[in-house]
Amino acid sequence: GRDWAAIRKRMRELGVGRYWIEGEPGGPARFRCTLPVAGQRGVAQQFEAEGEDALQAAETALRRAALWKATESE
Repeated sequence: GRDWAAIRKRMRELGVGRYWIEGEPGGPARFRCTLPVAGQRGVAQQFEAEGEDALQAAETALRRAALWKATESE
């Protein structure tokens, strides 16, 4: 499912606060996003990744965010 609808759905599920994409359309890109830290108001954890395109970068960053979120809630 390499599409932005799936990425947006994943971001909603994870609770992504903000995200940024840097790079040229269709070219190498960097994706950054923040997730709130549970129980700490106003504190966010940032994740970023680079990829051959923005979609690949987003997928990688969100994988990292999901792993962090899984361990953070323990």
